[in-house]
Amino acid sequence: MRLEVQTLGRWLLPVAFLVGVALALPSINSGLWADDYVILGILSGSDGMLAGYPSRLDVFNFFDGDHERTQRLLDLGVLPWWTDPHIKMGFWRPVAALSHWVDTVAWRDSPGLMHLQNVLWFGLLIAVTAHAYQRFMGLVPAAIATLFYVLGAAHAGAVSWISARNQLLGAILGTAALVLHDRWRRDGWRAGVFVAPACLGLALLSAENAVGAIAYLFAHAVCLEHSWRRRLTAMTPYAMVAVAWQLIYVRLGYGVFGVGPAYLSPISEPLLFAGALIKNGPTMVLAQWTGFSAEALAELTPRVASVGWFVALLAIATLAVPLVPLFRRRPVSRFWGFGHILAIVPICAAMPQQRYLLFVSLGAMGLLAQLARGLCEREWRWPATVLACALVIVHRVVSPVRFAQSAVVLNDVTLERVSDSLVTEPGQFTIIVDTPSAVTVSFSFFVRAYKGHPIPKHTRVLSSGDGPVSMYRMDARSVLVQWQGRQEHMRFRTRPFALHERIRLAGTDIEITRLTERGWPAEVLFRFDVEAETLNWFRWERGAFIAFRPPAIGETMVVR
Repeated sequence: MRLEVQTLGRWLLPVAFLVGVALALPSINSGLWADDYVILGILSGSDGMLAGYPSRLDVFNFFDGDHERTQRLLDLGVLPWWTDPHIKMGFWRPVAALSHWVDTVAWRDSPGLMHLQNVLWFGLLIAVTAHAYQRFMGLVPAAIATLFYVLGAAHAGAVSWISARNQLLGAILGTAALVLHDRWRRDGWRAGVFVAPACLGLALLSAENAVGAIAYLFAHAVCLEHSWRRRLTAMTPYAMVAVAWQLIYVRLGYGVFGVGPAYLSPISEPLLFAGALIKNGPTMVLAQWTGFSAEALAELTPRVASVGWFVALLAIATLAVPLVPLFRRRPVSRFWGFGHILAIVPICAAMPQQRYLLFVSLGAMGLLAQLARGLCEREWRWPATVLACALVIVHRVVSPVRFAQSAVVLNDVTLERVSDSLVTEPGQFTIIVDTPSAVTVSFSFFVRAYKGHPIPKHTRVLSSGDGPVSMYRMDARSVLVQWQGRQEHMRFRTRPFALHERIRLAGTDIEITRLTERGWPAEVLFRFDVEAETLNWFRWERGAFIAFRPPAIGETMVVR
């Protein structure tokens, strides 16, 4: 009987690998989406983008807080005029950047091959993860855990989105570091003291979320080592790597500031991060174990989100029913449980996204495999049995269906349509009167760079939001803009605006002439260096930009 079970385990591992790759393969037809255009636009080397993005191997350094570079991006129009010049969103990911450079050198015009690279990396992640499970749990539980892991719908985003490849690379190298560490600590493989930390370093140079690997290394020391001296010895090399990585990271000017809640810095914004951890931590656990979309949970209204938060806590308490006995009996279960909870912490520094759950899934699926094993061996009483059965159904039936659906993301035709509607020539000065989202205009720069279309010398977005905008033409070079609706664009401002604050950008003087009660600009005066008729004007209508003629001197026009 035992031989038959072992044979089944040997068959399940390659089956899990093939199933995972098969689920991911449809993503090769997905085309490009959002940040894919950003990376490929920077890598295009377009003359219009070189002022803001001079390095083709630093594609994740979007704006690093350097005043001169931020000013160039403001002058160009990639960043709208209301952007705080002190904001920062630069990520040091040279390993991931190198993989995207290969895309542009080898198959620049073939998004399908870029997606295929993601699928191949996902296949390698499955193999490394299966090896990790086998080291800690044996052949059969490892096969079950691997099958649960590859069926996880949360992984579809990392596989199907080209620009999310950094998550796959970080997970591969971080999980490999864990395997090598375990070989060092439990098998006495001396080279592991050097190889495992080096692997962790490469993981951190792929994605910041590879900090999740440190969560498991720490859990390994706490749960599987037998003395504090051994625990200290085990963690010292990784502490040195992590500290060195963070010091160099900051020294080179990378990091985030002022772009929350999209990204938060646990170091420079500790209170905001603590709030995000309390708010998002339970919902990310809920998303991992129940299959609910993390993105959908993040978009709930505040009142519904509060209810969802308590539901998440209730779900966690319910999960404890079968898990606590596991923790008592099996050190490996404690290791998986402690590791996957710790891995939640770093991903709360960003808006909830499914693709960030790769490391959390590692421990969660290890625990679920042990729950499934307990079902087969009839270890649980009926309440725990019902719960374990429900979890198995979710992750064996519902999750793969959602994975298959999520793996196919249609080409972002909206961004391309918006970009193509901005008809312009090199050297032109473009004015956009209104847009639902200034981010759409920012994306258009990268879409045009990737497609080889000309980029305006300067672009000014006058307003952003969903309400009407009033424009009064004061003289040949000046327009007074008043907002009459919601202002979408103020979310990036980290310092309050001041009445009569002036902002100087290339070709434009901007003065805030009236503020709302909440301190947002309600009226702004734009003075151009040339007459308004010589500029290239656009306004938003029905999902694209159309040509616009500014009002005559002394005339007021309402743009809806």
